[in-house]
Amino acid sequence: MKQTILIADKDLAERRGLEQHLRTQNYEVISIEEGREVLEFLRKQTPDLVLVDVDLAYISGLDICTKMKKIKRLSHIPVVIMMPHDHDPRQEMLKVIKAEGMLAKPIQLAKLSQLIKDLIQQKEAESQQRDTLGNTMIIDHALAHLQANSTNSAQVSDEAKIKMLETENKYLRKQVEELDKELESLRKLVYSQQLEQGDDKEHLFDFGNTLDGEPKHKKRGSWLINVFGN
Repeated sequence: MKQTILIADKDLAERRGLEQHLRTQNYEVISIEEGREVLEFLRKQTPDLVLVDVDLAYISGLDICTKMKKIKRLSHIPVVIMMPHDHDPRQEMLKVIKAEGMLAKPIQLAKLSQLIKDLIQQKEAESQQRDTLGNTMIIDHALAHLQANSTNSAQVSDEAKIKMLETENKYLRKQVEELDKELESLRKLVYSQQLEQGDDKEHLFDFGNTLDGEPKHKKRGSWLINVFGN
């Protein structure tokens, strides 16, 4: 199944160029001209990544990102903001609105392809991690329930169940640890690639996954990959 990329840019020529390039990369591409259409699309659909112009008509790319991060269904979707140049002062807002990346125009297609690949891989890894962690919490709860309600008459049966759950619990915890290592490796890989490309370390942001007051978890948080055009 193809992954879906939403492109929103007021410039028709740029939008068509990006659309054509991403389709050659085997992505399903949705191309939109202005901000109101973006919000209408997102009310019904959930793309794998959003590439949006900062100066989008009616509703800016920054505002669209802000709205997405407040909606649980959309909050995990990577958002890449396209800036008119790599010295745009609005870059300072990227951390505030929790955007995952930035590209300066004119867009370098090789950087675009690599950025999209990295962000989608990290999104999928974190999604798998959340699922595994959720399963571990369910098993922990079940284990605690069995231990609290075990009786002498069913002691042998309950002990067998507890042993089985403990084994499953250890397995799932090991999976979580492996996912943590995989995510850390991905982050180091992206960081080293950006350093090789000459990106300024001061512009590489790292902030946690915070959604409407939920706790911040740096290890399992959101990511921001900031790629500047030359």
